[in-house]
Amino acid sequence: MIKNIIKILKKWTNNISNFIFDFLFKEKCAGCKKEEEILCENCIFSIKLPHLNPNEKIFSAFSYKDPIIRKILLNLKYYHKRNLGKKLGAILYNGMLEEISELKSFTGQKIILIPIPMTKARLKERGYNQASLIALGIYEACDENIFELREDILIKKYNTFPQAKIKDRTKRLKNIKGCFVCTQPKFIKNKTVIIIDDITTTGATLNEAIKILEKSGAKKAVGFVIAH
Repeated sequence: MIKNIIKILKKWTNNISNFIFDFLFKEKCAGCKKEEEILCENCIFSIKLPHLNPNEKIFSAFSYKDPIIRKILLNLKYYHKRNLGKKLGAILYNGMLEEISELKSFTGQKIILIPIPMTKARLKERGYNQASLIALGIYEACDENIFELREDILIKKYNTFPQAKIKDRTKRLKNIKGCFVCTQPKFIKNKTVIIIDDITTTGATLNEAIKILEKSGAKKAVGFVIAH
């Protein structure tokens, strides 16, 4: 009983703190600091596009070499700018309309959106999964009923060493191998799946997730990321 009261009080305190912060400090563009825009159009259109996608199953909207996109993704991932996730998801959706149209006609069923999962321990530590926020942005940006957003189909069994800190490709593959599990193979059988993440470098993480989902019965699985 006491624990529940403490939880409720903490939630109220956080909500009040967030309200005061938002009232005193207006939202600013993560790129240029323009007020009342989480990410303004000028910054969006100035971000560099990727020269190449990692492979034929992974599609990227922007180049991670661009300083604006690096700053934006760091704000999303480490500085609790959660609103950026949904905004980036909407941008990713609009940038991938052609690919989405092809996927839609591939099976004739709803496309399953699956954010790259975090372990429960890592999720508790950070408080949110940035890939989930991006996936939600994609889902909400679509005015057609073509997506089903699911976070219970792919789970991560254990924490892996950060891929960005591993330079050797072989070690990257070994680090991520076997960490994902598909919990509902019957549900994804013969369906199209899009796996969502914020950043990819070699594509090792997404490729492992794609492999697991296709082995579990998905007719087609691809990855969408904000930057590569």
